[in-house]
Amino acid sequence: MIVQFCGLSGAGKSTLSGKVRDILLEKGYDVEVIDGDEYRKNVCKDLGFSKEDRKENIRRLAFIGSKFSAHGVIVFLSAINPYDDVRREVAAAYPHVKTVFVDCSLEELMKRDTKGLYKKAMLPEGHPERVNNLTGVNDPFDRPEAPDLLIESHKVSEEAATKMLADFIITHLPGHTRNYRRKESHKRSIMKAISYRLLGSLATIAISYVFTKKADIALGIGGLDLVSKIVLYYLHERVWHNIKYVE
Repeated sequence: MIVQFCGLSGAGKSTLSGKVRDILLEKGYDVEVIDGDEYRKNVCKDLGFSKEDRKENIRRLAFIGSKFSAHGVIVFLSAINPYDDVRREVAAAYPHVKTVFVDCSLEELMKRDTKGLYKKAMLPEGHPERVNNLTGVNDPFDRPEAPDLLIESHKVSEEAATKMLADFIITHLPGHTRNYRRKESHKRSIMKAISYRLLGSLATIAISYVFTKKADIALGIGGLDLVSKIVLYYLHERVWHNIKYVE
């Protein structure tokens, strides 16, 4: 699945993609966030901010995302993605593309203005620090008429928006992504390991009682058995965590 975001700078696309990524990873899914700002510094550093360059930027991000998606990875294209024709082009070019519009009022964006871009865009013409190509202010943004999901970040809490997006993705996962979900979350893996050792220690208690006929001795042996197993499991995991994997 490819989730192509669209929305103005500061609307919450990066925040949402990061939080939902963590939720999906915890559930055992593979997730890749393709952040527009990061890729502009590397893969797309030859592109400017003209209309055609902005379109080409999205095409490249979508192509990269499609390679991940083909292997069951849930992909977030976190970019402003301002042009409706390119969003439609991406949706038509690759399977399982969902468009998520993170909407936010300009008034709220100007209050947030974490990067100071809106303040600079409002400077008078000719000012040396004026930003002349800020999407939604002095550069066009095509509002999607029928996005697959609309999140109005100025009306709902961050927690509510996160849940809305996570639920949407899980509900709409294609079959091939579900089939790739084979990894267990780290927390679930640990709980299974502990419960397995607990059952083993209960068996140790029962066997000890059969031989000693003394409950306190049997409980002591079982407790010592459980503690030693957990400590050894922890040390085992720490050792393997610090061993570098070499193919």
